[in-house]
Amino acid sequence: VASGAGIALGALKLIGLLNPWTAAAVGAVGLTAAIAGVITGTDDLTYKSSLLSESVKEAADNLNKTVESSKEQINSIGDTYAGVRTIADKYFELADNFDNLTDAQKEMLVTYADYLVEQCPELAESIDTVTGQFVGQKDEVYKTIDALEAYAKAAAMEDVLKELYKQEFNIGNQLKDNNEKYNNAKNII
Repeated sequence: VASGAGIALGALKLIGLLNPWTAAAVGAVGLTAAIAGVITGTDDLTYKSSLLSESVKEAADNLNKTVESSKEQINSIGDTYAGVRTIADKYFELADNFDNLTDAQKEMLVTYADYLVEQCPELAESIDTVTGQFVGQKDEVYKTIDALEAYAKAAAMEDVLKELYKQEFNIGNQLKDNNEKYNNAKNII
């Protein structure tokens, strides 16, 4: 043991650490390096925290865009079927007086009939697109329009839900990645 201590003492003399000023200088350099490492680690942590904040903000923005887009899509579907109802009203104003219509009115009736059957193919059996005549119950036409609107809105919401689930999955992956980055940065400090 004594020979090991002697070797260590000799090594310290060689590098000049037996002098208290040299030891203090080496210690100061070591402390400066340690502080620089902490600052670098803190800067890294701050940078990674800002990345986390940006990814959270981006995810929130994407969710908001999806929700706004879905509202617009639902409103558009509502507007489309409101237009179909308006045409159905005009159609029935003419169809109810089929025998007393002028040729121009009959042409307009056929145009309305074509539009209604195009928008609601289920009405093809009730509305003759050649003559414009109506065979069936008027309330069934409106029920069909309502049902098609509800179906279109449900289909749109299904697409929105799929997109939201996809975004939720991506956010989960981002959180996992960000937690790993945070833990790595924390370990540096």
